[in-house]
Amino acid sequence: MSRLRGIAAFLWEMCPPHLLLPLGVARFCAVYLGLQALAGSDALVLGPRAVTGTASLILFVVLARVYDELKDADTDRRLAATGDPRTASRPIVRGIVDEADLRALRNVLIVALIALQLPGAAPLPLAGFALALAAFWLSSNWFFWPAVERHLLLALLTTSPLTLFVLAYVATLFAADFGAGRLGASTALLLFGLYAPMLAWETSRKVRVPADETDYETYTKTLGPRRALALPITFALVTVALLASFAVRVGLPAPFFWALGSAGALFVGACLAFVIAPSRRRAHLEPFAQVFLLVADFGLAIGLACAFSVTWAA
Repeated sequence: MSRLRGIAAFLWEMCPPHLLLPLGVARFCAVYLGLQALAGSDALVLGPRAVTGTASLILFVVLARVYDELKDADTDRRLAATGDPRTASRPIVRGIVDEADLRALRNVLIVALIALQLPGAAPLPLAGFALALAAFWLSSNWFFWPAVERHLLLALLTTSPLTLFVLAYVATLFAADFGAGRLGASTALLLFGLYAPMLAWETSRKVRVPADETDYETYTKTLGPRRALALPITFALVTVALLASFAVRVGLPAPFFWALGSAGALFVGACLAFVIAPSRRRAHLEPFAQVFLLVADFGLAIGLACAFSVTWAA
């Protein structure tokens, strides 16, 4: 029972269901319905496979969090012992869970993910799922190569693509329901458009002023403020360009463009403010990145629901 309580507390803190569940639904719908819109469908359709896909996407998000906690456990404890404030609050440092708890949760998540694929199994989704799960396992092992563990940018390259693999898995569900022939070059436009804001969030959350730098690896420590902030700014601009292009192609309403442009401008402005006048307060870019990410996912899903009729097909 103590293990279950610890895991439940960990999940509530690190993967709060009131945020994770609606975000998972929005992200799945943004891809699954977005691909239908790109394929020229007048009415967008959701069915049983959409339920499986949404649940799988949400479980993949939790699995990524668990893998991240496991690979960072020793480092977080070491940094917390030196007084680093970011790591001192981590659940594994505070003793809410330990590695055994996280490994048990990891195994349950993998079994649940596999079980979700069995009803109505089709070759393409099974292949997409297997590829995504293999990428998660490989990422969790690549990190411990000394060259990756010591290099923030290499670590980014071995972890951030997991989001893209999950989005590609959703695309295979679309292909199973509507035909692989309806996937085209524009598919990458949508998938990378929803992947880029995750990169903007990831690269903006590890920013500090020089006085706050510790042994914790940050982009500002590795690259310096200007080059470090060039990363999230670039990813934000790429997001706006790709999703706006997608929105034009499928005819999304004007409010989507205003919302996306405003959230992007707010985020880029916050990044530039840090570069121009760095401060501890301005280094806290995560809220701006999270708003941008939410607008991309929810805005796209809501825009599609407003521009097209959405029906359920059993």
